[in-house]
Order: sequence, then structure tokens, then C-alpha cells
Amino acid sequence: MKKKVTLEQLARMTQGGFEDLDKKLDSFREEASDRFDGVDRRLDGVETEIKDVKTILGPLVRTVASMEFDIRELQTRVNKLERKISSVK
Repeated sequence: MKKKVTLEQLARMTQGGFEDLDKKLDSFREEASDRFDGVDRRLDGVETEIKDVKTILGPLVRTVASMEFDIRELQTRVNKLERKISSVK
């Protein structure tokens, strides 16, 4: 035999369902917030490391560019000397 549910019982069940849902959403919000905080901390660390790398690499890039210029200049001079030596032979 089926049990009849009164309107009041149905209202209580619905209210209980919403309360459970509210608790689950609160728990989800808290967990999501904690996870986002962790991601933010990790990204802050990555940004700091990238800034450090840029600080270190900046002068190195300029030094390498200067060395490349010097090498090209020296290569030109060596080529001229080789041509002079070969013309003397």
C-alpha cells in the first residue's frame, strides 16, 4: 500500500534537500578556494623564477651579441690575412 505524503512532509523533504545542497556547495566553494589559493601561490613562484631568469639572461644576451660581433670582425681580419698570404706565395 502506498503511503500518502502530505504537503507539509513534501515541503520538509524539499527544504532538507536544499539544505543538503547548500552544505555541499559550501564545501565545494571552500575546496575550490583552497585549490585556487594553491595555484596562485605556485604561479607567484613561477613568475618570480621567470623574473630571476630574465635578470640573469639579459646581460648574457648582450655579452653573446657583443662576442658574435667580435667573432665576425676577427673572421673578416683572418680572411684578409689568408688572402694576403696566398697572394704572396
